[in-house]
Amino acid sequence: MREVQQRFIFWGILFGVVFLLTQDYLVVAWEVEPLLLGLPNWLFWFVGVHVLFIFIFYFFTKKYWK
Repeated sequence: MREVQQRFIFWGILFGVVFLLTQDYLVVAWEVEPLLLGLPNWLFWFVGVHVLFIFIFYFFTKKYWK
């Protein structure tokens, strides 16, 4: 039972961190100047957070459903 609680806390914290990373607009004032290829710099953060979420969710499903 203790191992189940530890896994629950681990995954809860991990997904909580991803959630907090998505709330960047509350604390970051993004520059309006384009960066690479004329794309806005916030787009790279947006894509990075989503790639991280997909990566974490993939390993979550592998551990949960084995």
